[in-house]
Amino acid sequence: MISQQESIVFELRGEIAHWQTAMVGLSDLENFAATSAWQSLERYVGIALRRHLTSLIGATQLELDALQTDLRAASAVDDLRRCHGRVTRFRRRFLQLETVLSFYGNAVRSRTSTALGELLRAFDFLAAESMRAALRPLRLETPPVLVYLDNGLGASILRAGWRAWEGGSPSPAAAIKLTRFNMMRPTSMLHEAGHQVAHLTGWNDELTAALRRGIADPIVAEMWSGWATELGPDLLAFAHSGFGAVAALHDVVNDVQRVFALPLGDPHPIAYLRVLVGVEMCKRFYGTGPWDTLAQAWQVAYPLSAAPAAVRR
Repeated sequence: MISQQESIVFELRGEIAHWQTAMVGLSDLENFAATSAWQSLERYVGIALRRHLTSLIGATQLELDALQTDLRAASAVDDLRRCHGRVTRFRRRFLQLETVLSFYGNAVRSRTSTALGELLRAFDFLAAESMRAALRPLRLETPPVLVYLDNGLGASILRAGWRAWEGGSPSPAAAIKLTRFNMMRPTSMLHEAGHQVAHLTGWNDELTAALRRGIADPIVAEMWSGWATELGPDLLAFAHSGFGAVAALHDVVNDVQRVFALPLGDPHPIAYLRVLVGVEMCKRFYGTGPWDTLAQAWQVAYPLSAAPAAVRR
């Protein structure tokens, strides 16, 4: 019968051997997207992204190698138990790395056909240019952009500079999810690019403070200032695509179950108001136009009397 110490060593060696084998599957980026898909990226985006992912893989492998070295050096049961705790933590790190690689692999794989790859590269360019227009006058660098397709109605962004874990290398590119629902009217990617601009410029804090100062009623001011992080990107999308951004937003949020929804802590304005804010932008910049008809139809389709009593006021 083996001793307690030998039992722990046997168990740990088996676990570490398993993770060493598992790392082989994560170390090849072609396991997440074909070579042709990686090559469909613009060269500067592809190089930066592959370098970033390779550095995350390398850091994770070094962590596992160090764990194996510590196990060889462990001479007491307490040392071995500490190694066991590190193995448990490594499990979480492996799953974090797998999530990141799967995310980018799915994003790159969305460029499967030649025609779709060309379209998404055009979207990369448009989203980056929308950022550059705001960032260049401030002498701020515009990050590369990777636009990818996914399901659903709403777009999203994984901002450049995001770290998968503390100490991990920052993402070199802004990854913007565009839904197939809006692929032929991609104004939502301009909204998401606006999130990156707001983050880099500190505009979220400025707009929040301006709304608090500019609205007399403190309750209303607090509510609108809480929506600043979404109102700013809506404005940037409007600046680049005008009424198109408002019409596209209308088609995303016109859900009768959610037009008057006000979830606790949600940074998005009440959909009913958000569409009318876009209409107001059109009026301020262009005067009268089809947005007036949209506003009238919107308010008839969703009368305030249909709003919950707590939201209506």
